[in-house]
Amino acid sequence: MYTENLSQELAVVGVIHSQSLTAGTYTIQGIDMSYFRRILFIVDMGVVTATGTLAFVAQGCSTSGGTYVTIDGTNAALATASTSNKILQLELRAEKVSNAAVAAGTSYRYVGCLLTTANAATLGCVIALGAVARNKPASLQDIAAVTQKVVF
Repeated sequence: MYTENLSQELAVVGVIHSQSLTAGTYTIQGIDMSYFRRILFIVDMGVVTATGTLAFVAQGCSTSGGTYVTIDGTNAALATASTSNKILQLELRAEKVSNAAVAAGTSYRYVGCLLTTANAATLGCVIALGAVARNKPASLQDIAAVTQKVVF
């Protein structure tokens, strides 16, 4: 018998809402790794136009409002028209993020992601989930955009 709902075990900790992404950068920042041992980014790549591209990478920073830098080894493959309608997942593990920070001579208490599109509008969104919470339930860390949960 399970006593905790999946909606309690996972927290929605960041979002780039589904939209037509014009050429530019879109970010999620300020996810506090002190609350979670795992962060899962789910990128939904909708239609990538013939000349469009979409790149995704995780970033880290020692302060929530500081300058975020790429976490080595987290670059996802560049999406093009041939990769339309696919889903990409990138999981960050606290110990790996910590090791990457030490190697870079800093700390990454806060993480996020950078989604970059070029050339033409591309449809997509990103949802970041916090898992293996240090304090239960994880859902206490949900962002304000989470307005309803239904468990059946």
